[in-house]
Amino acid sequence: MPRGQWQNINIRVDLKGFERKLSQQAFDRGRSVIADQVLADSNRYVPADSYTLRTTGHVNADGSAVHWRTPYAKAQFYGTNGMVVFRNYTTPGTGKLWHSKAARVHRSGWEKAFIRGVGL
Repeated sequence: MPRGQWQNINIRVDLKGFERKLSQQAFDRGRSVIADQVLADSNRYVPADSYTLRTTGHVNADGSAVHWRTPYAKAQFYGTNGMVVFRNYTTPGTGKLWHSKAARVHRSGWEKAFIRGVGL
């Protein structure tokens, strides 16, 4: 991949079971709330040498995905750029696959955020 080309990291949460039971408006509201919470919690585990990567995190307008957008986001997320494997992260507790780390710690909070967002 050419240098300087932007890469996106997309995180999707499967809410199909809830979708069948809720109005579209309530579902959309819940999806946006959970996406905001996923971003906030996941950002704690994003490598933060200069904090640039953390500041690029954002949620799609419809709440369907969370993205981090820098030329090196994908390489940092997977821990390699195909030539080098990243092992030493300068900020303790951060590293590759940050969404997976966040999910292990915060999943129950994400479920509560969705339920709060739909108004249940």
